[in-house]
Amino acid sequence: MPPKDISILLTTRSLRMFAFGSVGLILALFLHESGLPDRQLGAVMTLALLGDAGISLAVTLLADRVGRKAMLLMGCALKILAAAIFALPGTLSFWLLSLAACVGVVSPSGNEVGPFMALEQSILSQMLPPSARTTAFAWYNVVGYASSAAGAAEAGLLVDALQQQFGLSALDSYKTVFWQYGALATLAALCFTCLSGRVEAPPHAGNTRDQEQEQGPGVQRHALGLSNESMNILAPLSALFALDSFAGSLITGSLLAYYFRQRFGASASFLGGLLFASNMIAGASSLSSGWIANRFGLVNTMVFTHLPSNVLTILIPFMPTVELASAIVFLRYSISQMDVAPRQSFVAGIVPAAERTATMGIVNVVKSLSASLGPLVTGFAAGSGSWTAIFALCGGLKIVYDLALLYSFGHVKADVEMAGAAAVAAHRDGALHRGELEAPLLGETEHGQIADLLVK
Repeated sequence: MPPKDISILLTTRSLRMFAFGSVGLILALFLHESGLPDRQLGAVMTLALLGDAGISLAVTLLADRVGRKAMLLMGCALKILAAAIFALPGTLSFWLLSLAACVGVVSPSGNEVGPFMALEQSILSQMLPPSARTTAFAWYNVVGYASSAAGAAEAGLLVDALQQQFGLSALDSYKTVFWQYGALATLAALCFTCLSGRVEAPPHAGNTRDQEQEQGPGVQRHALGLSNESMNILAPLSALFALDSFAGSLITGSLLAYYFRQRFGASASFLGGLLFASNMIAGASSLSSGWIANRFGLVNTMVFTHLPSNVLTILIPFMPTVELASAIVFLRYSISQMDVAPRQSFVAGIVPAAERTATMGIVNVVKSLSASLGPLVTGFAAGSGSWTAIFALCGGLKIVYDLALLYSFGHVKADVEMAGAAAVAAHRDGALHRGELEAPLLGETEHGQIADLLVK
């Protein structure tokens, strides 16, 4: 991939995550200040995630045929529309807030939502060799964590400054963050227009008939454009990701900030600092995930870095002071995101290259749909003061996910792991010095072997 395209993707990732981080900090506070009770607050955040899921599904299924650049630009346009609605003067009704949340690409957590990541990672996977993918995704995520952290910190400082130095109301100060959100989406759209044609899918990638001719008439395809073998892999994996996503959505970044405000009376600048430090810690720790995955395997890295963080999640509401609670949050973030890059590399490496955009999009849609239920549950539980139960449910379900993932997929190897095993075997045979080994893209034969393992 030309350096220009890589720079543009990292720049737009940074702009987007800065915007998501800033809105993730204040969204729940903004909805509360708009007069919504906790149950309606949770409902708006649920609608935001449902809208993200619908947009992601439509965009990722069409992207390889209509054009990836065009779909990225459409996502930016929807963000601008949502920002304009949220920033309207006065107190907005529940239904208008729900509309903006549903049609716009809004992140209740401060993390990635919408179609952008699936498209960008499909582009990166298309251009990078499998052996470089996990490390590349780790750096891609570091840019996201650092930008989200900066956005949260900036929003906290901005809101406090607008209220204390300029006399704005809390509601109007939050609306300023949405104006900033729209401006950053506009800047990201301008960057996307500079992408080269190299980011688009190969001519055959969006054409099911061409794929069938290339792979042979025996390859049967699902209605979503995936082969039956891919669906045999994707269905159980998506079910596990759905469980993890639902559990994580019970305590999003915005809801965590809301908990600290309700429990300890924390200021907006303190909350911004909390999320800033948490995301910076997560970003720094994720850099080691590529090395760990190369040494111990993708699934093992996903599971054994994730399990301890879930125990820490359960402990947060038992902390009596804001200092102790913050320390547990920092410890949790030091390991909780180390599974992200290995997971992304694993998904990209167990399906054929031509199906990656659709696969990543479908996985993101499943996760968004599952995550849409969490804020609704938390909204009802928070209204009755059941925060301890929410944290326990979040951590407990994530532990179940980790154990189920290890049991179901611990024996499955992605293309990069297969290539590594082939390299070791060839080295023993004396072939390595002849330069005969390259990390192959996953072919139908290896792909079928993975599917057969899962069916058995």
